[in-house]
Amino acid sequence: MFSLIVIFKVKKGKKSAFLHAISPIVELTKSEPGNLQYQLNIDESNEENFFLFECYKDRAAYEAHTKKTYVSSFRADLDLLLLEPPIVMRGSVIDK
Repeated sequence: MFSLIVIFKVKKGKKSAFLHAISPIVELTKSEPGNLQYQLNIDESNEENFFLFECYKDRAAYEAHTKKTYVSSFRADLDLLLLEPPIVMRGSVIDK
């Protein structure tokens, strides 16, 4: 399995726009072949911060996800919504 945690630090006043932009991505990604989990979370200590937990069958499934047009369109809009580029942590599951 291949997993990611992606941290988004949203600009003040852009929370609704961010949620509007990411919600369709979450739903579409959940039905992609090889996707095992795709969950958006809000930071309990700062409601302007969000993180995605993503898990795929393998790296190939993740790579296929990154090539979807809805993913590239979402990424193009991030500069307007975020304080800084997303923080991405990629890894392979070690406790099988």
